[in-house]
Amino acid sequence: MPSSGRSNATDELHVLCRVPTRELCFFRYTLEAHEGLCLPTTLPGGEGRIRLATSASQRPALEALLQALAEEIPLEVLEWSSAHCTEGGDGCRTP
Repeated sequence: MPSSGRSNATDELHVLCRVPTRELCFFRYTLEAHEGLCLPTTLPGGEGRIRLATSASQRPALEALLQALAEEIPLEVLEWSSAHCTEGGDGCRTP
């Protein structure tokens, strides 16, 4: 059976980040310029929170990009978690 190109749900990671709202566009467009690295979703609430969906194999590249961006803008990585975890689930966070 041919592959659909989607990552296995157990391979998918979510990263919760926070940036000042004035930096949201810069942050999102920089992430999107690195095609295929992650899928950013701005979360409601006006708090500058963005969830990034990525694959485990892309984690090192995404970590490097987030570190580089943190040198340019105020960026806080709040949490790494497996995609199958529900919000607040115990044992789901990854260091």
